[in-house]
Amino acid sequence: MKKKIILTIIMAAAIALTFAFALTACPASEQKDYAKVSFDTNGGVGTADTMKVSFDTNYGELPTVLKDGYAFAGWFTDNAAGEQITPDTMLKNKSDHTLFARWSKIKRNPISTGGGNGFTVCIDTDGNLWTWGTNQYGLGDGKTGLSTTPIRIAEETKFCAVSVAPRNYSYAIDVNGNMWAWGENGYGAFGDGTKINRPIPALTAEGTKFVDVSAGGLTLLEDGSVGITSLAIDASGNLWEINNGLWEVSDYFFGYEKFTAISANGNCRHAIDTDGNIWGWGGNGSPD
Repeated sequence: MKKKIILTIIMAAAIALTFAFALTACPASEQKDYAKVSFDTNGGVGTADTMKVSFDTNYGELPTVLKDGYAFAGWFTDNAAGEQITPDTMLKNKSDHTLFARWSKIKRNPISTGGGNGFTVCIDTDGNLWTWGTNQYGLGDGKTGLSTTPIRIAEETKFCAVSVAPRNYSYAIDVNGNMWAWGENGYGAFGDGTKINRPIPALTAEGTKFVDVSAGGLTLLEDGSVGITSLAIDASGNLWEINNGLWEVSDYFFGYEKFTAISANGNCRHAIDTDGNIWGWGGNGSPD
């Protein structure tokens, strides 16, 4: 009887030791409550170190990367498709994984002429911004009036695209997709919530990356106020317009259409979506 009891105890101990060993031998990936997230910048530059994200929590702050001539469209779980990951995305998978930077090429538009008094803005082959002509609200160098020779402005920044309005304001998109505005702003053309004229370029719609902009004119709104018909496209293809003095994603198209090209001029506006369809709206007193 004693032998049976001893044998039973020995067997129980062996089972316990085997179970304990099995627990300690489990791979770390089966026990951890986080995922290691690495980043593929797809040609972008910037600090993108691997980070740990705890399970069932938000990803939190993600790396900021830049690529000249491209607007950053976000971090995605796949290089070509996949889910977009934002700082508010909840981690639901403990497996280590890589997020891929996605880029949208900024449409190159190196020269634009317009303005109520007539002036030109252009970009040279090195990305430098130049302007000349007459603008009583400022050509971009801090001065107003006439310049018969090109003046370089915003010298610390390189640019891809410019658009001059029928009135005396201009937009430019730099090589990283940031939008700049300057000149006349009495009706809120800058889209930053102000109505103060600005003689030198300054950032607007900060935090959003754009690939195209088209400077529009003035239009009479249904409530009798004066609005701005300018348009822009962000890195994800969303159409932006100015409402109540602020750049916003268009309510009409949001969630339905993505766009590749735009044109705003006075009261009428046109846009081409990703399927090649042309959209037009606004004033139609003449065959627009």
